[in-house]
Parts: sequence; structure tokens; C-alpha cells
Amino acid sequence: MANAFAVLWTLERCRWLQRVEDHGPLEVVFGGPHISLPSIDAIRVGDVIFPICVVSGALHVIARMEVAELLSPEDYVHTRLGLARQTNRMWDDLFHELKRTNPGFGHRLPTTCCDRAAAGVRGSELRFDRPLSSEHLEALTFGPKPGREKPLKGVTDGKLRNVFAFHGHVRRLSEQSAAIFSERTA
Repeated sequence: MANAFAVLWTLERCRWLQRVEDHGPLEVVFGGPHISLPSIDAIRVGDVIFPICVVSGALHVIARMEVAELLSPEDYVHTRLGLARQTNRMWDDLFHELKRTNPGFGHRLPTTCCDRAAAGVRGSELRFDRPLSSEHLEALTFGPKPGREKPLKGVTDGKLRNVFAFHGHVRRLSEQSAAIFSERTA
């Protein structure tokens, strides 16, 4: 059975994607060992990924993508973008160079020390104007396995007080929460 996951994109990244007018569709989500780019090792082909962002306490569902392939970032940029990374260069260096020279690559550029790419099919458009209602935010549940989900921590008066619940983690959504996210990206 496929699972659905939420991954936090930084506000800085979202603002940059808006500036370069990256409207998608969502084609890839990268993962790595850092808080700003968490591991996507739990994700499998057929799973669904929802990039999210938090703005002033509101959780925004940016896009939706079904995972079709898991591959290395090197293979992704070579086969999809026609680029090759020199072995002695960090992704972060290449990202900053390509951000200036090829901003149209947008979300398809690997950042920081990524070590895995989840390439997708049927990705939705990227939109930054899809906040969840306070009722939906309070109804969200997450957990490693079905039946073990728990409510989102840090919600007060319909607002998310902080991003600690998402920072550094790819969170598995309950079936009900995945339906809420899917509704926002339809």
C-alpha cells in the first residue's frame, strides 16, 4: 500500500521559486542528511510526496507528486537536465552557480548535500497560496505506521507555533491527512 509524506521546504527556497516563477509541475524531491533537506529513505516508488511551507503559522501545501523512480541526484541531473557534477564539487556550490545561470531549473536543482532523488509522475503545479484552514490543521495526524498516527504538535488557536514537527523530517501522513492535502492540490 502506498504512503503519503510531507516534506518541509524552507521559506527562503519557496520565495526563490516564486521569484523565478517555477510553477511546476513538481518533478522531483531531493533528500539528504541535513535538517534543511531531510532523508527520503523511507519513501518508495508509488508513494506520494507533498512539499509544504509554513508562513506566519499557516501550513501551505505547495504541490503533490507520485514517486515513479528513486535515483541518485547525479543520475537525475544527468538524465533529466543534461548536467554533470564534477566529483570534487559539492551540490551546494553547483546549486548556487546554476541558481544564477539557469534559474529556470527551479525546484529541479539539487541543494546542499543531497544523496537521493525521488522523481515523479503526475506532479501538480507548484502553488504557494494553498494554506490549510485551522480546522484542517488541527485534524492532521502523522505517524510511522497506520494506526500509530498522532496529532500535529505545536498547534495553538489554529496556527502552527513553530516548524519543529517538520524540521529535519519527512513525515508520513495518515490516510485522512493525505486526503486533506490531496484536496488542496487538486
